[in-house]
Amino acid sequence: MTWQENVTWLGIGLVAAAYVTTRHATLKASEKQLPKAPSAQDEVQPTRWRHDGTQPVDFRDGNRGPNGQAFRTEREIVDVLAF
Repeated sequence: MTWQENVTWLGIGLVAAAYVTTRHATLKASEKQLPKAPSAQDEVQPTRWRHDGTQPVDFRDGNRGPNGQAFRTEREIVDVLAF
């Protein structure tokens, strides 16, 4: 082996050792950091959809009124005028 080959292999060895050292150091540093805990403010609160008795329980279909009567005022006017 000539001195050029020795210098080349020495350079390859130094680069490999530097890579392994930095890779090992970054893995150790990432292991020390704890993962971010989920925020309680970002969680979905299922109790907000719970029925607590204050919501109306009448059936509604589209823009119809309670129990399926559409246009209650107009229906009353028609009933009054229809003797």
